[in-house]
Amino acid sequence: MDAIKFWTAMIIISLIAGTVTFFNYLQGIDEANAALLDVRARVKQLEETVKLRQVEAAATVALQAKVQAAMAQATPLQERKNELQKKIRSHEAELKFLDTSIRAAVEKVRVSMSAPDSPSIPQITLPLKKILMDARPRKIELTEVSFGHSDGATTVPADQLPTELRQKLDVGSDALVPRMEETISSLLGKGK
Repeated sequence: MDAIKFWTAMIIISLIAGTVTFFNYLQGIDEANAALLDVRARVKQLEETVKLRQVEAAATVALQAKVQAAMAQATPLQERKNELQKKIRSHEAELKFLDTSIRAAVEKVRVSMSAPDSPSIPQITLPLKKILMDARPRKIELTEVSFGHSDGATTVPADQLPTELRQKLDVGSDALVPRMEETISSLLGKGK
């Protein structure tokens, strides 16, 4: 009988231990199923994130291609712009040199004609038949010229002088230096 009691106790203990193990097993399965569901939800979320990242990556690649195409077009344009700016600076320098040269030439002619040892102008015919004999310019301004001549001194409005003398002295309404200044300022003003 002792053996029956022993085996009965062992069976009961085994049944209790088996039941506890079975419940632990079922609990482990439930936890594994819950973890599996959580992992599946995370996988779905990751798949959506990956799809979004792929769309963003495709958009970024397309944008990079557009930027590179724009840069490829902009590079020759920038080079052309730099080249043109260089030419503009060169032309500006030439214009300024031309202006300086013309001013110097006009001043040289004026000084040489008004110098005391320069030959006088034999005859200057003015409007209203007034004639200046042996005239020499004393003071030359854009709008008038003062002459010393055989009968004394006279100031004559520049536009009343003969055309050839007006051009030589660069005076009057058609004087070269003021027109040159106007042209240069309009050109340089538009270029900047």
